[in-house]
Amino acid sequence: MEALHSMLIAVMSNGTTAGDVAAVVEALARRQHTAVALSIGPDAAAELHRQVIERAFVLGPGLGATDGTLQGTLELLGIPYTGSGVLASALASDRLRAKDLFCYRNLSTPPAYAINPAQAADRAEVAALHRSFAFPAVVKSRFGSAAIGATVASDLDHLNSAVVHVAEQTGNVLVERWIKGRDVAVAVIDGRVLGVVERAEPAAADTGRNYAPAQLPSVRQANLAHIARAAYGALGCRGTACVNFVCADDENDAVLSIDTLPGLGETAALRVAAREAGLDLGALCEAMLATARLDRATPAP
Repeated sequence: MEALHSMLIAVMSNGTTAGDVAAVVEALARRQHTAVALSIGPDAAAELHRQVIERAFVLGPGLGATDGTLQGTLELLGIPYTGSGVLASALASDRLRAKDLFCYRNLSTPPAYAINPAQAADRAEVAALHRSFAFPAVVKSRFGSAAIGATVASDLDHLNSAVVHVAEQTGNVLVERWIKGRDVAVAVIDGRVLGVVERAEPAAADTGRNYAPAQLPSVRQANLAHIARAAYGALGCRGTACVNFVCADDENDAVLSIDTLPGLGETAALRVAAREAGLDLGALCEAMLATARLDRATPAP
């Protein structure tokens, strides 16, 4: 075994940039934490077992970080970790299952259906699944990053090509009702709303892609905060998360998804919300580290 580390940052190889990781390590070091950055690969259990870790500060997204796989490994090793637990991470990573739970809690979310890889290759099957679903429709990955191949399809031909494109990249596809409106994220930490952030078009943003507070009336922002806490609770999330909304022009606010491992880059929604709340990166990371725990009460022997 290597020497005891008071805290380990588990960095996923295809997620947060090296610069962001270095910034987090430096911010925690200034607060007297011994931070060690570790890039986790497919053999996560062996890599983690070689260390003696007090707490794991999980950065992502990346291999196994968002779907509960890494969290399950940390549970087995008895290492408290930041972010949501195994079940909540898995539910949030499956956008269709997450929508089922949002609907169960009477939270507005755009209607959607899934297409598996075999169906994606069959134009007639895609047309049958879509039926009277109408257009425009958003085509995105059901799992993983929703940004991969995301397309707004305007007709059946466009839908078919978009479905094939997403299926080739990520396998399973989600087709969702398109709603015209603003793209908003509500940052939450341990059930407390940190801020409401609007994702601006790059040309319209003064600094970066996100800004806070969102350009919405205070009453509507309070409603978004209420819905975000309910959605966060519906999946059983803990630690930090960003609840993503589309805020329609008719003032209907619909939950799209929950990011259980929000980024910590300079312009990421969580960082923007934290700055608006008066928290620098060090204070934010300290607050995140304080939420590190296991799903189960007793660590493994």
